[in-house]
Amino acid sequence: MTFSPGKTLLWLIMGPALALLLALPGWMLFDHLSPGKLTGVKEMVGVYPKALLMSVLTPWGWLMYGGFILMSGEKQRTGMICTVSGAIILGLFLPIWSTYMVSA
Repeated sequence: MTFSPGKTLLWLIMGPALALLLALPGWMLFDHLSPGKLTGVKEMVGVYPKALLMSVLTPWGWLMYGGFILMSGEKQRTGMICTVSGAIILGLFLPIWSTYMVSA
């Protein structure tokens, strides 16, 4: 297993950055369906580093971080698929999750 800067940068773009980008349309959708029940986008982005750390305890975090391990090994395509699928799930759950993290 080798950690190269190129693979690490690729994982950062496909994993955490993609999750944050997908969280914004997810926030708009959930805010449209239940207006006024979510925290603002500023709070969601502020809680994101803590949510990213806590995602290690969740299945979508296992997919995303496991994808990094797979990408560092010889299974780059499988690692990309795991990383992107974990990022999609994290991005969709982040608006709801961050609301509970801010209020707790």
